[in-house]
Amino acid sequence: MNRIYIDNDVASGFRRRDLKPDELAAIDTLKALAVTGSISLFVSAVHDREASPLPEQYRQEQQKILAAFPTVEFADDHRLLGFNTMYSGPGGRGGFTTHPLIEDDVAARRLREIGLDRLDAHHVMLAITRECAVFVTCDEATILKHRAAVEAAFPIRLMLPSELARAVGEGGRRP
Repeated sequence: MNRIYIDNDVASGFRRRDLKPDELAAIDTLKALAVTGSISLFVSAVHDREASPLPEQYRQEQQKILAAFPTVEFADDHRLLGFNTMYSGPGGRGGFTTHPLIEDDVAARRLREIGLDRLDAHHVMLAITRECAVFVTCDEATILKHRAAVEAAFPIRLMLPSELARAVGEGGRRP
């Protein structure tokens, strides 16, 4: 069964009327395929970060939508290695300076180098590290414009909902 990570705009597609009609219809098709077990749609805790600035009523609605999908295990896009602490000053009158030593996740760093912003890179990194075959989004301006570079660097396909719905619908062909 294909593991498919859905971006926030796809997860909340039925309440978003700014999406193209064919993408809204494809989102409904994908949700129906998930109900029948033909595909597995996943979200992550990164979706919660995107919902945090929303007004309370929309945040609650978003949480209900996301609760309908299984989640992939969350992982930070960086890890704290420790701290570099320096003491300066003679006679006990000095001070301390502390700098965190942080290492970026290799995939997340590469995705940001390709051009994805941090939040989008985190979504795609989770899809990659959790072995999802496809990352589905309607975000053509900031994610899908990097499709060729991402697919060349990682074993994942970036697709519009309509592209995935067509691929799955064509004789059961898997993406």
